[in-house]
Amino acid sequence: MYRELSRALLNFAKPNYAVRTACDVGCGTGVSTRALLSCVRPDGIVYGFDQSDAMLAIAARDQELKKIKFINSPPGAHIKFDFLFSNAAFWQLTSSLQATWCNSNLSSKGLLAFNCPVELCDDDRFRHLLNLSDFRSNICPDAVDMKHSIMTYRGSAEEAFAFLEIPIFKDNASKQAFQGCSTFSADWLLTSVRRS
Repeated sequence: MYRELSRALLNFAKPNYAVRTACDVGCGTGVSTRALLSCVRPDGIVYGFDQSDAMLAIAARDQELKKIKFINSPPGAHIKFDFLFSNAAFWQLTSSLQATWCNSNLSSKGLLAFNCPVELCDDDRFRHLLNLSDFRSNICPDAVDMKHSIMTYRGSAEEAFAFLEIPIFKDNASKQAFQGCSTFSADWLLTSVRRS
């Protein structure tokens, strides 16, 4: 699922230039970070950020990802990224950390692309990520040009069970709903925001 979501998010965001610096925020084991290698110019740099040392250790063992610099703490304000990419993770960060990434690490005219499950659109805790005026008020005052698209992912029931282990969904969904099912579908909201 994460491979498909990262490809769809990158195709939706369409950085319209060869990116010099990119960062996968919440990169996990590097599954989604791999997609970023296709959008950076030959002398560009891709970073992967995650707070889990165990996941970063798995990413670091992948020979195809040797060009990526993996870090386990947010970079200082001195590192600016043309493209911040976050597959199924940005919405899980605290709003203060979201603001730090956008204001301190996203370069002027830089692009942020992230996705979240569509059902979060009805949750007031995430409204600041989905509406441009709320995003400006809570995350990045100079954000412009917010765009959305919805994609449907279809996968196996085993993927659904794994997905339901994400803490935010444990109280909102029942594994019993997937009993006896061999497949499932999930709608994701793809979002891109440019910084002025």
